Amino acid sequence: MELPQELIGILKPGAPALLLSVDEAGFPHSVFTWVVCADQPRLQFVVDIGSGTEKNLQRTGSAALQVIAPGNLIYLIKGRARCVNARMSVPILRLAHYELEVASAKDQSWPESTVAPLEFQWTGTRSQRLQEAETAVLNELRGAAGA
Repeated sequence: MELPQELIGILKPGAPALLLSVDEAGFPHSVFTWVVCADQPRLQFVVDIGSGTEKNLQRTGSAALQVIAPGNLIYLIKGRARCVNARMSVPILRLAHYELEVASAKDQSWPESTVAPLEFQWTGTRSQRLQEAETAVLNELRGAAGA
């Protein structure tokens, strides 16, 4: 599955996204993540170690990434997920590195509407450390993917 160039342009350096999985009861589960595209048709993303999301991915292997980026770029990307690195070396965050083999990507934008991009705005006493951790996550995902 070839991703649109405009989407690749947003994902190559890395971007925040929503990660969707299905829990044991069959209900949707949504969490925040970061995603990088360096090698089509695969996307690199992160999951909190030991979380319900990680358990869902290990159980089903099914996932979707919802990208909401500047320029009203809104895509739902579905595929099969697998763990690449069970423990990333990012400070202060306990994250596992996963890879999504893209099966489909659907443009969900509306011509008469604009949605604000998804972005992290770090606040509080740990904001500097969290910004540094975000940078480290994206650097490690790009490096692992050969970007």
